[in-house]
Amino acid sequence: MVVSLASRLVPALAGVANYGNPFEILLCRLFMRAGEMTLVDRKTKITVKAKRRSYQMFGETWYNHDYDVQGCPVHENDVVVDIGANQGFFTCYMAQKGARVYAVEPNPETFEVLGRNIARNRFNDRVTARCVAVAGFEGDTELFCSSFLDGGTDTIVPSHAQAITSSGDAVKRVPVKVTRLSSLVSADTKVRLLKIDCEGAELEILKDLKNPERFDSIAIEYHPDAYPVGSLLKTIMEFGTHQVYMQSRQIIHAIRTNVLLEYAK
Repeated sequence: MVVSLASRLVPALAGVANYGNPFEILLCRLFMRAGEMTLVDRKTKITVKAKRRSYQMFGETWYNHDYDVQGCPVHENDVVVDIGANQGFFTCYMAQKGARVYAVEPNPETFEVLGRNIARNRFNDRVTARCVAVAGFEGDTELFCSSFLDGGTDTIVPSHAQAITSSGDAVKRVPVKVTRLSSLVSADTKVRLLKIDCEGAELEILKDLKNPERFDSIAIEYHPDAYPVGSLLKTIMEFGTHQVYMQSRQIIHAIRTNVLLEYAK
């Protein structure tokens, strides 16, 4: 009983400390089943709109720091690439640090929310956003769109889509354009942080990665129903340029060896 109460109380207190509108968020969680809710970071006053069933992704990015690679902090004017930008939680998190962000989101409906969140916080001068999927080829494909997490599991990978369908969630297909990472950012651009969370296409993107030494750090959410996690780790290690370590919640971080050594001095 005491443990159960504490497990509920700690997140509630954290919410009050982190969010600028905790009681509004609580009411939305209690009484809303769909639609958008407003999330305000207490410290920076950054405000985003989030679909009701995906609001927790904001906290995972801003307060759990799931994609912050230890030893490779992001500074003003650093370049960050956000593949799988969704509604822009990580994009806005990086933009408020002063980074120049390339944000990619293939779902047109979710991309609209992303664009509004970028504009709402006046990050248009720091963010380049494209409504396109990223893979190891250029062309066209289908995006399998799910209502689970309000679009948080959209994928171009059929095996990942099958996993969603088997869970009983309805999936619709949307035609999308596909590009390669090398077409998003010029080959001579130094990237401080590459974040990849694109529901199963991560391994293909890494295998197609050109000049991995220009990426100081990489943060990846992996999806074992699309590929063996060992294949993902092996691909990064074969770069010969990065050290790899596991995070919680199916996240892998990699940092360029020279960056880690510099940080350790």
